[in-house]
Amino acid sequence: MLHGSEVLNLKFGRASIFSKILNMFDGVKKIFTNSNYTKKILLEYHQVPKDISIITTYLGVNESEFARNNVFLKNVNNETFNILSVGRLDERKGFDNVIKALGMLDNDVKQHIKFTIVGNGSLEFKGYLKTLAKENSVDVEIKSGVSDSKLNELYGEANLFVLAAKSSNKKIEGFGLVFLEAAKHGVPSLATDVGAISEVVKNENTGLVVKEDISELSQAIYRCYTHRDLLVKFSNNCVNDVANYSWAKLADITFSDINNK
Repeated sequence: MLHGSEVLNLKFGRASIFSKILNMFDGVKKIFTNSNYTKKILLEYHQVPKDISIITTYLGVNESEFARNNVFLKNVNNETFNILSVGRLDERKGFDNVIKALGMLDNDVKQHIKFTIVGNGSLEFKGYLKTLAKENSVDVEIKSGVSDSKLNELYGEANLFVLAAKSSNKKIEGFGLVFLEAAKHGVPSLATDVGAISEVVKNENTGLVVKEDISELSQAIYRCYTHRDLLVKFSNNCVNDVANYSWAKLADITFSDINNK
């Protein structure tokens, strides 16, 4: 199974030496990629022999078949609008752009929004995000070292999951498991159209996908804040959609392709 950043590493990273001295595809009959986007960049950066099948098999999430949105529906109209984001604390994840987008909202809206970031990483970047939040009068809490049980609680409290990933030449969003984790709790997502994210977050179905533009991101947040009925629709779709990403189903698909010679 090839992931997006692995494809880049084989072309530009330390592992690129192997592609120069070895035939990577010698004896290979099938290649599995974790998204159509990863398949696309594999074909773009590597000369894959035409007799090799490239098959997309998505990643899965644990217990996706038990997805529920009863807690989400209970909290959807709460006065405090909870936005959650999960990911490593680095610039590529776009936490700063979310803060800037929130900062563009009118104060009478902004005062009802709480933005929680869960992730480990650079203390320097964490400090930058806190300073940026203060400058934009945005209520931000950054949590690190969060347990799985606590993270599940935070998903349960969320009205919207937001990850405004940025394009990068060094790493790519080859899939986006966090969006499925949110969907498992019935939480719709707002995401940027980067990498394979639009394959996971279905625009106007399980959430919203926007360009890498802070103004557009801000408008989308405002739309979700003011149209809770839209979030209910997205939430119901999330529960139905994420059931397709159980590891059991995906394993069956993968191994049926492997055995189908």
